[in-house]
Amino acid sequence: MRSILLLFLLSFFFVPLTAQHCNSEGFEGPGFFDTYHEIWSQRNLWSIYNVHDPTVLKTDDGFVMYNTDVSMGNVHPVGLAKRTSPDLVNWTWEGTAFDGAPESAMEWMLEQRPDYNPTSLWAPFLIKAGDEYRLYYSMSVFGQTISFMGLATSESAIGPWEDKGMVITTVASDNKNAIDPSVIIDRETGQHWMAYGSYWTGIYIVELDPETGLLLNPGDYGVNVARRGGSSLEGAEFAYRNGWYYLFVSYGWLEDSYNIRVGRSQTPEGPYSDFHGTPMLESTNNFPLVLRPYRFNHHEGWQGTGHCSVFQDGDKYYMAHQGRTSTAIYNMVLHLREIFWIDDWPVVSPQRYAAVPQCEINEKDLAGMWEHMLLTTGGGLARPDIIELDKGNTINNSQSNAWTLEGDTLTLSWNNGQYIDRLIVSWGWDWENRFVTLVYTGMNENSLNIWGKKIDQEVIDALTIPEAGSTYLVRNHHSNQLMEVEHPGDGANIRQRVDLEADTQEWLLIDADDGYFQLRPMSSSGLVMEVANASPGNGANIRLGTDEQGDHQMWKLSYQDNGYFALLSKVSNDQRCAEVSSYGVHQGANINQWEFHGGNNQLWRLTRQRTGVDPGYGTGVTGPYAENEMIRVFPNPLSGSAVQIDLGQVQTGGQVEVRIYSTSGSIAYQSLLAPASLHTLQLTLPQGLYVVSVRWDQQVASHRLLVL
Repeated sequence: MRSILLLFLLSFFFVPLTAQHCNSEGFEGPGFFDTYHEIWSQRNLWSIYNVHDPTVLKTDDGFVMYNTDVSMGNVHPVGLAKRTSPDLVNWTWEGTAFDGAPESAMEWMLEQRPDYNPTSLWAPFLIKAGDEYRLYYSMSVFGQTISFMGLATSESAIGPWEDKGMVITTVASDNKNAIDPSVIIDRETGQHWMAYGSYWTGIYIVELDPETGLLLNPGDYGVNVARRGGSSLEGAEFAYRNGWYYLFVSYGWLEDSYNIRVGRSQTPEGPYSDFHGTPMLESTNNFPLVLRPYRFNHHEGWQGTGHCSVFQDGDKYYMAHQGRTSTAIYNMVLHLREIFWIDDWPVVSPQRYAAVPQCEINEKDLAGMWEHMLLTTGGGLARPDIIELDKGNTINNSQSNAWTLEGDTLTLSWNNGQYIDRLIVSWGWDWENRFVTLVYTGMNENSLNIWGKKIDQEVIDALTIPEAGSTYLVRNHHSNQLMEVEHPGDGANIRQRVDLEADTQEWLLIDADDGYFQLRPMSSSGLVMEVANASPGNGANIRLGTDEQGDHQMWKLSYQDNGYFALLSKVSNDQRCAEVSSYGVHQGANINQWEFHGGNNQLWRLTRQRTGVDPGYGTGVTGPYAENEMIRVFPNPLSGSAVQIDLGQVQTGGQVEVRIYSTSGSIAYQSLLAPASLHTLQLTLPQGLYVVSVRWDQQVASHRLLVL
């Protein structure tokens, strides 16, 4: 029972729209939000949040990740964040590798800067060498080349770690920077090589001692293998496949054009060249551009997509990196993508990994509308075009454009074969719209990388077109909490709270003509959301009121083309909207009216729950059941003592037993009920969350109950 209750309490997962594709039917993908302001200080809940410069390694027990000491809110302890995962989707916070800054690093840094105060360790790299795990780390003065790179070792990928001291250092007069390590072992010779460097003269590769993991030749800085002539270049990462050693690097700055390029060599020490044979040492832009800031439709888009980790799980390759939503750029979210290969060049999935079941793909699956995105250079976010793969194997109904499928390889031929795109197709989780769909990734003959995902218009319409007679959860973009009424009665305050699956958090849209809607909570009949005192001004409270058909009870749901709506009030001539006051992230934060400026606290995601609901439905009236729902409990939340249990779906001729469990798993109420449809119970329960469990004929149905 406790495990069930814990699942009920989780607030980090959406109810997904499931498309009927292949063996993914019923698949519930990850429901992580794009931002995490509400848990910024709760490290045990971070999972994929506050991840910057990750390094990931597969172990016998799953996956281990470390990352730079940085977090939105500046509460991160110094010591390198540590997390584990069994599946590459869900991650558990495991503390830090070190308890503060390693002594060897601090001693050296204080010699260079007596006033140095450590706030973070940077850009770790984790590797297994024989039976030993090695964790490389950096400490540096931001914007300078005063940098220390150290090494710690352990018998386990999660520690404890023993500091082995300095690997390499740079000082203010050096034109190189000892940060951002990555290590690879030569498949033929067993030599160990480390890439490092950031900005200045770029990336260097130096040989390490295989026995110790430290420099083979102390004082050696290695050779310069990649640079950009004064432009930003950092975050080197090695990979190996099919006789090629790959060097991934990041261009740009994380708050604008941060992007990932790659070159390759047949030896780990280089030299490295790009797709066109251009040496990475020539201070020019290299290609392919593997990943860049992007924005699919119905989403705000991602920037900061750089400084990657590349790792293997068997024959599969993955890339981990951070992403920062363009509407909240200090929220650092782990993105993890599968890598595919075109002629031994890496391309990454347009959608983050979600463990979606895979199966055969045929031409019938591919036919339809697609978001088609070119990963070109330039500022801003890459945006898609809409193309159609016609059932007759033409593109956009043009005989000069054609598509063919062979296995999982999709070929797009443009302008009678003048341009050819080679793409790998797979099933993926559409993170923007939360359903299973087809995606492709690949490149053309000029190394331009290309992404695509198939559109399901029914899913898009459900998320972007408000429908009268349907009920919705209304979730704030900034806090990720739901709009709810404080209690079912007239004058009840409207606020935000975590998802409790309560009737007070489910809103029925009622058509009010001229593009306006009324919003009625399913906990109350005859009451609708309104601006208090019909005020048109800033700061007016939003509450529940008796339906008067007044302008102060009319709302325009204005779609913002990024997955979110603004709730504009008619009484303010659509100039003001419903917002969470003062960007509050705590439960119970008030919702009031304010001038619309597009802030995240004024943006709401509408998730459709059910359709065809009778507008007269409310407390005390039996209404439609949600899918798979057998019982209903109302009012919910319960502020008094009388609660009604609707057993209209329960088919039995015998008695029904009802039990109410507390969050500790103990029975707070127990009774036998006659086989009738509607029962009223008088309860005396402390405030809290409960589970109502109904048993009949060896069957069980459960429902949450929140007592205020």
